[in-house]
Amino acid sequence: MNANMNKKLIRLTESDLHRIVKESVENVISEGREVQMSDNAILALAKIVVQEFGDGNCIDLSNPKELLETVRYVMRMERCDELKALQYMSGALGGGWG
Repeated sequence: MNANMNKKLIRLTESDLHRIVKESVENVISEGREVQMSDNAILALAKIVVQEFGDGNCIDLSNPKELLETVRYVMRMERCDELKALQYMSGALGGGWG
C-alpha cells in the first residue's frame, strides 16, 4: 500500500458484501480468465447461492467434501463454471440435481 494513501473505514451490510463478491466472481468468469476457484472460495460462493436461491435439496453446506465433489461433477457434466454449477444445483436455472 502506498504510504500516501488515506485509509478510510467503510461499513458494508452483509447483503452489500454478498453482492460485491457475487459481482466480482461473475466479472472474473465473464472475462474468460482461466481461473480455478479454491475450495474455500467455492464454499463461500455456495453459501451466497443458498442465501439467494435456496439449496435445491442439492447443496449441503454441512458436508463440504461432498459438496465440492458434486460441484466439480456438475461442472464437468454441464461444461460450466463453479457459479453456474451451484446455480444448477440450487434450482435457480431450472431443473435441478439430486
